[in-house]
Amino acid sequence: GARYPVCLTGKGRCPPEDCGGVWGYGDLRETLADPTHEEHDDMLEWLGIQTAAEFDAEAFDADDVNLILGGRISVA
Repeated sequence: GARYPVCLTGKGRCPPEDCGGVWGYGDLRETLADPTHEEHDDMLEWLGIQTAAEFDAEAFDADDVNLILGGRISVA
């Protein structure tokens, strides 16, 4: 009764839309990690967050991905 596609596992958060692909995502992560970076506050505002700690680049939840895919399948 499983619906496909189904995500079983993954690693890290996906890049936000329009961040500039893999290289832009790397730049975004570096900018968030450096509160003295000239674009730090702009990136927080763009992401709609108050602090860089709210953006966990290492977070991954297969259940969330499956909800997006429409499968509503828990992998736990």
